[in-house]
Amino acid sequence: MKKIIVALLLLGLPSTVLSADLTCWDRNINAAQGAFSSRAAAESWFPEYVYITDNTVQWGVNADSWYEPEYNENGSYKNAKVYYESNVFNYSYGSKFNRLTVVMGIGQSGYKTIPPVIYMKCKLNK
Repeated sequence: MKKIIVALLLLGLPSTVLSADLTCWDRNINAAQGAFSSRAAAESWFPEYVYITDNTVQWGVNADSWYEPEYNENGSYKNAKVYYESNVFNYSYGSKFNRLTVVMGIGQSGYKTIPPVIYMKCKLNK
């Protein structure tokens, strides 16, 4: 009986207790810059910092200055998806190398993809 009660309690825990968040920086934009008119244009679409939770994705100018958060369509910090200004951004966190890969798709369906931007340093908070 105790096992059943413990199992029911665990199932009832809010997902925030079991979730994590991720902050990444030190982007490598070299592959993506050729798809834009200039390096500065590419950098404007992929700011220096990104913060991801199971619910939101947020870009940052630096560690202390952040843009408004966007809704994470996938509900996972490891594989997030955001629609922004008629484009789709897919975020994939690789724990093996502690890196975040971001792929931008042009248009809501992402019919044309931009080469990936890699955020080389990440901090995972569990």
